[in-house]
Amino acid sequence: MRILLSLFITALLVLSYGTSASAQAGVQNMFTGNLSLGSRGTQVTALQKMLNQDPDTRIASIGP
Repeated sequence: MRILLSLFITALLVLSYGTSASAQAGVQNMFTGNLSLGSRGTQVTALQKMLNQDPDTRIASIGP
């Protein structure tokens, strides 16, 4: 549960700081619904993969 909360907070921070316009458009197209604590599915996995690509938001060294 703590990991999900950390993931949610990190996602909010990443999305609130923004990136380039093209990257924001890609994120908006990728995430079509709201994610909340306890969310599951392909959008959660996609968010985990996106966050793990950047060392500043990496939450796992292996896996999604």
